[in-house]
Amino acid sequence: MGDMAKKKVERKSLAEREAEREARRQEIQNDNDTIAYISGEKKTEEETIAQYQRSKNPPREKAISARVNGDIFDRFKAICEAKNMTTNAGLNMLIAEYVRQNEN
Repeated sequence: MGDMAKKKVERKSLAEREAEREARRQEIQNDNDTIAYISGEKKTEEETIAQYQRSKNPPREKAISARVNGDIFDRFKAICEAKNMTTNAGLNMLIAEYVRQNEN
């Protein structure tokens, strides 16, 4: 076995260690925020509100359940697929159109 030199460890106060930890946490948070902002995952509160107000499709909160004839559903599904949309999107479009026509 060789000589194992003891490393001289500088002891820091609790306040100094806590300050270093907080600085590291803040640096990590800044990095994460930057990555999220650049990738478009995170928006400022003002951007989020503006996007919501511009949106023609606000968040959906309600669900509708309906039973339909299997043949009609298959034909409806085929039409939606031909238009490259989901059946849910097709139903939302039909409901929105119905509401516009019958609002008054």
